Formats: sequence, structure tokens, C-alpha cells
Amino acid sequence: MLSLFRCWCATLFAVLLTLPAVHASDESLSRYLPAGAVGTLEGRGWSEVVTRLEESELVKAILASPNYKEFIDSPQGRKVRGGIAVAQVQYGKDLWSMTRDLIGDRWIVGVYAPESGDKPVVLGLIRTESPEIATHIRTRLEPLVQLTADKVKTEEIDGGGLRLVNVDGSAMILQDRWIAVSNQRSLVDQVEAALRSDAGGNLAASEAWKKARHSDRGDTKLEAWADYDRIRELLQQDRLLPDKLDNPLASLLLGGVVEYVSHADYLTATLDLGESSWGLEAFVPGKPAEIDAAHQTLLPPVPTDLQTRLGPQAASISIVRDWAAWYGQRESLMIEQILPEFDKFETGLATFMPGKDFRADVLPLFSKRLQIISAPQSFAHLEGRPGVQLPGTAIIVELEQPEQASDLLQMVFQTITAVVNLQAGQEKRIPWVMSSETYKDVQLSYAKYLQTPKGADLPIAFNFQPSSARVGRHFIMATSQDLCRQLIDAMQSPPGASSGQAADRPDWSFEVVPAVVADLLESNRAIIEAKAVQDGRSADQAANGLNDALNLLRRLRPVSLSSTLQPDGYVWRFQGGW
Repeated sequence: MLSLFRCWCATLFAVLLTLPAVHASDESLSRYLPAGAVGTLEGRGWSEVVTRLEESELVKAILASPNYKEFIDSPQGRKVRGGIAVAQVQYGKDLWSMTRDLIGDRWIVGVYAPESGDKPVVLGLIRTESPEIATHIRTRLEPLVQLTADKVKTEEIDGGGLRLVNVDGSAMILQDRWIAVSNQRSLVDQVEAALRSDAGGNLAASEAWKKARHSDRGDTKLEAWADYDRIRELLQQDRLLPDKLDNPLASLLLGGVVEYVSHADYLTATLDLGESSWGLEAFVPGKPAEIDAAHQTLLPPVPTDLQTRLGPQAASISIVRDWAAWYGQRESLMIEQILPEFDKFETGLATFMPGKDFRADVLPLFSKRLQIISAPQSFAHLEGRPGVQLPGTAIIVELEQPEQASDLLQMVFQTITAVVNLQAGQEKRIPWVMSSETYKDVQLSYAKYLQTPKGADLPIAFNFQPSSARVGRHFIMATSQDLCRQLIDAMQSPPGASSGQAADRPDWSFEVVPAVVADLLESNRAIIEAKAVQDGRSADQAANGLNDALNLLRRLRPVSLSSTLQPDGYVWRFQGGW
């Protein structure tokens, strides 16, 4: 049975690992950690964040929601409540105050290679906001330690303070504003010595730490660092990640980043928190010239324009790649088992592009950027609504040779429409007839129904009214005429202000607008609630659950994820707000 002391250690680590960090200009606590760590997680200034969370209307709404009440009354929820209650009684303060005490000022966790066996060595150091907090923790801890005197040895530290040493080799010190804990006593002893005299030989003075790019932003609350050189040495591997992937989409989106990570010296990641926003950013160093020819195809070829934006827009993904070069290197980038799928793809494509070689004849017609957009649609082509209402979706392809590429895509569009029309006949649905219109001086082709569908709960197929158009060097293929028109409007509007220099633009980005997603879910309320009832929930539970989700989504700002290739490395950004 674990001693109460070890349970306290586990509790401290749980708190440390679930929360957050630092910048170099504000004296990182790494100067108190022994050199040799393979990674750290450091947090700072969380007292005000915890207070903001405690007072947040969003948190209050979540805690008052029927969904939360249902969870907290469940068997799992009762265990959580019991654990929190025990911790609050033992500590003598409520959960918010306890969290502020432990992580309010600054803390750091370091991970070290094990001396023997495979159990990692972890060291945690907390600097509390005042000596009184450490004194309070000592006061609450000492009676528990007395119950485990056969396993935990207590020692007074010169100059004041308490050292606790467990028979299993773990140790803890509480001194002035400081709390240090580790499953290896020697690390705690080194921290204790560093706190007495800020001498050299610490992690902050090591070359591995100094060469890493650390954050200097004022809103940074969390910083993580990993020494990839040391990790590769410990694993006795030249690469941390495979050089060939098993998924074409993952290769296109992440292949370049994966290659950088495989050879990088280190990784740093930060979490920034504002009054109503957050941003997670990760950086791996490297230079494009150091990447082999095959993986060069996964790097953005040139800076391009920012993606087309709509309002309201549910989601969007934009990617910049040299498609022909990537496809030509697929044998070097994909595992052998996936390669036959490319052959099947080319065989199927021959149905729509007879006599065309995909790599030699088709891909060179297209430029580097492709974008997919999803947005609500009006269903103006119907007299009624589908039972399941889907958002409109469009693909925007940038063209290298606009005339030839446009003709080819128009042929594909017409072929797909004809195939779907054959299925409509078999399924006894109203068929389409191809038509066109001139909209804002752009020729727009679309499929219209021979008879306008009518009804309140039409089949799902009536969500679609395929449409296409070419706007300059861009070709649009959309699932609705309404969305196609919106995109023509957006692409003919004057471009907005750039968010940065061209060289710092994302090579791929993804954005979701939670409020618009909420509207889409609301339009399908009856179906979502019916499915929840089918899964065993009551009608009230189903309605309350959906209401909670919609209220939360409508409180959130757009969420974006992107990767950007910079001259000295790759940057991932994940941003949002409330």
C-alpha cells in the first residue's frame, strides 16, 4: 500500500502536469535544476488565471449546466467529488485556493533518464507566492507523515525547512517559498544546494538549454522543452519518427513537420493566455536546405495569398504544396503497402479523364494552393428542407494553366453529375439537368432539378446542387449554387489586410467557427435529440445536453490550427478564445 507521503507526491505531480511556464527574460527556474534533463515543463503567473477561471461566466455556466450535474451525480462523478473533498479537508482550503497556492507563482517539472530500469526520474520544483504557503503545507503534511514514520524519515534543514525522505528513494523539501519533490533523492539534494548558492552546473547553463529558442512574450503561461539530441542518444536511434508515412493526407499536411522533428536538436512549445484568448505554439529548428529531395516536396514551394474567407463560414482548410513533385516522390514518402492505392486512384480517375496521365498531363495544370470551405446554405433551390441539413462545401483550386485546367475540371464536374444522375434514376429521385448563368461577369454552371423538390423532410440527397465556376486563376466546385455565388463575391472583393509578411504565411491552415457550427447543429436538433434518446437518454437529457453544447459553442471564438515554415524552423500555431 502506498504511503500517504507518496500519495501526496502523486497529487503534487498531478497538479503540476495538468497545468503550466516561462520566458528566458524572467529567470526560468531551470537555473535550479540539475543539468541533464531530457525535457521540462514550466509555468508562471497562474494565480490570476485561476482567479479568472473561478470568476468566469463560462465556467459558472458549465458548472450549472444539466450535463455537468448529470456527470457529478454519476458513479465516476461521485469519485471525483470524493477525491476533491478529501484533498480540501487535508489541505484546509477550497480547491481554487489550493490550486492557487501550488501553481500561483512559478513551477517547473524536469524529466531525467533513469539510472537503471525503465522508470523515468521526475523532479518538480515550486516557488510559492509567499513563505506562508509552504509553512501551511508543512503544517498540514506533518501529521500525515507521523502516521508513516516507519517509511518516511523527516529531517530539519539548516536555516529552516523540512526534508522528507521515503524508503523507496523519493524525497521532498519545504523551505521558505520552495517545494521540491522527486522520486530520486539525489536530484532534490542538488536543488537544495542550488537554492543555497546559485552556482553553475545547472540546466539553464547547459548548451542544450541555451541553444533552444525560449519565449519572451508577456502572456506566456506555459513553456515545454525537449532535448531531442539527448532523447535520440538514449533511444539509440537516428530518427525519432518514421521517414515514410501510411496516410497520404497525413503526408501532405504533416510530412514536412515530421521530417523537421526527426532531425531537430530540440522542441519548444508555449501556451499564451490573454483575457479572453489562448494560443498554443510549437517550434522545431531546421533549415529547408538540410531536408532531402523527397521530403522537400512536403515543404511550401512559395509564399501565396491568404485563403478566401466567407461569412458565416463553418470551417476552412487551406494547403500549399507542389502537388506534382509530391506525387512523383510518393514511393519515397509512403510505406510500400499504401502504394497500390495510388494505382487504384489513377484507374478510377481514368473514368473522368480518359487518355490523361495523372502526373504528366493533369497535375502540371494546377498551381500550389487548394482550399476547402464549409458554410451554411439557404436551400433556395428547394421548396422545403432536407430532413438532415448539411452545410455547403466547396473546393477552390488554384490553376497554373487556367484555360486547360478549367476545361478539364469542367469535364470532371459534368461527368460526376452524369454519374449521380444515373443513380438518381435507379433510386427514383428527381434527376438534374445541367444549366448555367452569368453571375457577376462569371459563367456559373450548375445542376438544377427538372422539378423543384417539395417537402419538410426531404431525403439527404437534396442537400446537393453541384455548381462550378472559374474566377481568374481559380476554379470553384461547390455542392450548392448559393455557396458558389458567395465564393464568387468573396473572390472578387478587394483583398483584406495581410496578417503578416508573405514569408510568414501558413503553408496549411484549418479554421472552425464554433458559433456557426452551433447554428448547423441547431438546424438538425430533432435528429440529434432523437439519436440521443435512441442511445438511452431521456428526452429532457437529450434536449439539455444539446443546449449545453450549443451554449458552449456560441461562447467560443474561431479556432485555428496552422503550420508555417520559417527560415530557421517550423512553427505550429493553435489559437482560439471565448
